[in-house]
Amino acid sequence: IKIFMGEYLTNAFDGACGWHLVRQGCIRDCPGKNAAGKENAEKWDQFLTHVKNWLYSWMRPGYCETEDEYKISKELLFRYISSQSALQAAGGQQQLLDTVKQWVQNKVIVSENHFLFYLRKHKRAFHTY
Repeated sequence: IKIFMGEYLTNAFDGACGWHLVRQGCIRDCPGKNAAGKENAEKWDQFLTHVKNWLYSWMRPGYCETEDEYKISKELLFRYISSQSALQAAGGQQQLLDTVKQWVQNKVIVSENHFLFYLRKHKRAFHTY
């Protein structure tokens, strides 16, 4: 399909569904709510929600609207994942944060050309941007 689009639908572009990429990917690849222990379950869930919302911000207008804003936001996200507050939410289990970081790097960012708002904000579409 991509080859066909490139040859015959030169104005078309291939996008990705942010919900499938982020929410469903997190469910599939990230440690669950109780992975950090029952006493940290709420903090861990809030941490994952914050990471998912951060990723969604790259896909929507009003957040990262230029390449520079995206690069800064991406760097700040990785610093947040490596922060002391994130480690506390993980109940001191660094491997949980490593798993989240690997998911972001290997499953989300590899598809950045398909979902970043700043790349598609000038393209005509029938829904939103």
